Amino acid sequence: MKIDDRNKKFMINTAIFGSFGVLYGGMRSVSKSMGKFEKEFMKNVKPEYFSYLNSEELQSVQKLLNKGMTEKELNMFSRIWKIPDKKQFLEEALNIFIGDTGYKYLKPKLTYDISDNDGFFKWTDFSINIPRLEKRSKVDILGVLKHEMVHFKQYVSMLRTEGIGADCILENEKENIFNRLKNDAGFMKNKSESEAKLIANYYNNLYRDILSLREQIAVEALGPIPANSAEGKKARKYLEAVKSYVSVNRFSDYTDVKKYEKNLLEQEAFPAGEALVDKYGDFILTLAEDKKKLQVK
Repeated sequence: MKIDDRNKKFMINTAIFGSFGVLYGGMRSVSKSMGKFEKEFMKNVKPEYFSYLNSEELQSVQKLLNKGMTEKELNMFSRIWKIPDKKQFLEEALNIFIGDTGYKYLKPKLTYDISDNDGFFKWTDFSINIPRLEKRSKVDILGVLKHEMVHFKQYVSMLRTEGIGADCILENEKENIFNRLKNDAGFMKNKSESEAKLIANYYNNLYRDILSLREQIAVEALGPIPANSAEGKKARKYLEAVKSYVSVNRFSDYTDVKKYEKNLLEQEAFPAGEALVDKYGDFILTLAEDKKKLQVK
């Protein structure tokens, strides 16, 4: 039976914010009848993937594997779903996303504020900001992190591509940096436009140093991307998308919102975040439903 999206979100949030997570996290009983199932299950998967789950939970995982969820996804969910602290939950999820890859040398810093933004990746210091953390569900947090990780990888791809790198990204942003300063009434108070240009140039040079270092790390850790390769051509499209990018907030008009949604950077990021939200939601709901049926105490 297909669960209505509104009801699904309610059920997921109930499972996360209610006593379910706390109760389930404390249970480690393994019955004899489940022991055989556990041994059979572990023969077919990597044991370290599911060492975080008890036997009752493993049955739910088997059901999800049968539905097409991957071991890698389930490994991630099983590692993070019992972590009560949301910052720790987020840090562990980021560590899993990065893994033992070249990306670990460029691992973005997680930051938090109380703005109205849903979340954002800052190319200027390679950080991911997720505001209002304590007020958000873990499902939402995970989706936002995945979304911003897509942006992180898009910028890494541009840094690695021959003919793009830090210089082209900064050339794209040069005018944007100046315009942001010029349009900031608080910043421009008692300043002339020429002074704003000098300060914008200072920021450009500062960001050039930061991005150039990351370009060097990215190329050494992950290798260069040939300009004429499929990946290189996609990176060129990312650069064009950066040029036409429109930032929006809840006060933005409809035209800007549509431009934002149609931008290639967002066209890749939104589906990735939404897909992970759906899968994590299925994981939570399946374990919640099976817990009730098994009457685990």
